[in-house]
Amino acid sequence: MDPSLALIVVSAQAAISVACICFVAFFKGYGNEKGKNLATHEDIDKLVNQVEAVTKATKDIEAKISIHVWNRQKQWEIKKEALFEITKQLSVLLNELTTLDSTYSSADQSGYPESPSWTKAKNSALRQWTVVAASFGNAHAVAALVCGSEAVEALKNVNALVRNIANEIINKNNLGMYDSSLPELTKLAAVFTKAIRKELQIDETQVTGLPQLAQKNLL
Repeated sequence: MDPSLALIVVSAQAAISVACICFVAFFKGYGNEKGKNLATHEDIDKLVNQVEAVTKATKDIEAKISIHVWNRQKQWEIKKEALFEITKQLSVLLNELTTLDSTYSSADQSGYPESPSWTKAKNSALRQWTVVAASFGNAHAVAALVCGSEAVEALKNVNALVRNIANEIINKNNLGMYDSSLPELTKLAAVFTKAIRKELQIDETQVTGLPQLAQKNLL
């Protein structure tokens, strides 16, 4: 049990115990003195006040328990949403990386990479890559706040390799970078997927994870 929740439960038990002691003490004393004097209104009022105080304390504790459970549930929902979002964004990012590489490679193989049509195609792919990379960056920042260290490290490694591949393609025209990095990229994506499943407490035998990265087919 969570330490803070355990403390709240112990407090509730203590409050109930106090109430029982008050009742037992009162009726025991009342029984011993029954033949001598009746309980006064003042005694009864004191007991009623004590019971009311204990009842209020118990209700306060119950409210704290409810708030605690709600907060834990809310935190879990935020974490789950962030992890699903980063997984989706990574899948989109990897697909867009494949498109970027295919476009630049096809332009190069055409023999006219600087022609107006291929320049337009490459610029379009670049713009789309920039948009997707920005969305992934936002999701990455949020996920880093809620993930454990294992998932954060796995995500950082995938992100670093993906951005390095894109940089090699766009700025250095290294058109063999994608294919040569594919085994490592697949491995890092699998490590990330495993870390996310662990964060979500999902049985690995129940899900398939991220789509498999495939070797591109150039026309």
